[in-house]
Amino acid sequence: MRGEPLARVLKEITKTHKANVNRAAKKLLESQSDYLLIVRKPRRPTKTPQDKPEQRVKPNKQSELAEAIVREPTADLLIIPIGPKFEDIRKRMEILF
Repeated sequence: MRGEPLARVLKEITKTHKANVNRAAKKLLESQSDYLLIVRKPRRPTKTPQDKPEQRVKPNKQSELAEAIVREPTADLLIIPIGPKFEDIRKRMEILF
């Protein structure tokens, strides 16, 4: 992802006006979710186009992903495996320390 959309994702996760990676990581760890689902709806042609596409960010369990795909058939879905990534980091830290 580019910088600006990534900052929007971080702000949505932390519910703040400033992007903060550490705070977002803490919230995602606390959620104990397997995946981070980013739903972006395509812009539609209008006389006053949106500056940014509509976007929602939600931590999800693996069992919830199929429902999200069915619920948003025309949206772009970005699914990030946060559970496995955090587990990999935890294992690497155990080896180092």
